[in-house]
Amino acid sequence: VEVARFPGQIFVVNNESQVDKAIDALLDDLNLYGNGVGIDFEWKPELERGDRSPIATLQLCSGALPER
Repeated sequence: VEVARFPGQIFVVNNESQVDKAIDALLDDLNLYGNGVGIDFEWKPELERGDRSPIATLQLCSGALPER
């Protein structure tokens, strides 16, 4: 089995003061590659009617999409 390696940077943002650095890195990638952004949200399951669970994790990624 071939193992894939991620050559990019990973930013873990735990508080508001870290947001600007992560956004700057995302925008730099968009300026460099310009054609791909992915968004993923995670939250605790809402098992009963009326339950409201806040988003616990937001993941953003950017980079070049493969040519077709």
